[in-house]
Amino acid sequence: MAAVGQSVGTVNFDFDSDRLDQSALEEIARIADNLKQTQSYKPTVVVGFTDAVGSSGYNDGLGLRRARQVAAALEAQGVPVNRIGTIASRGERELLVSVLGPERQN
Repeated sequence: MAAVGQSVGTVNFDFDSDRLDQSALEEIARIADNLKQTQSYKPTVVVGFTDAVGSSGYNDGLGLRRARQVAAALEAQGVPVNRIGTIASRGERELLVSVLGPERQN
């Protein structure tokens, strides 16, 4: 039986950006508090996604930059480095909202 992951939060970014805005920083603070209070969580997997605009190679890179920004912000919020496991990108694969244009939820 495969392990099932549990989502502890979602951080959204502006179109074509890996910059954490105020809303993103607030969500990261909430996620960090949750991770610090719940020691039973396995190491966190931080995965970056994008919308479908742009090439898949570009979007993979953008998704990875986004994931790295979130991981660094979690560390800055006091989440121990050993609690942050995999940092990866799924780019434009696995869209939450199936559209071809910009979509913040993706």
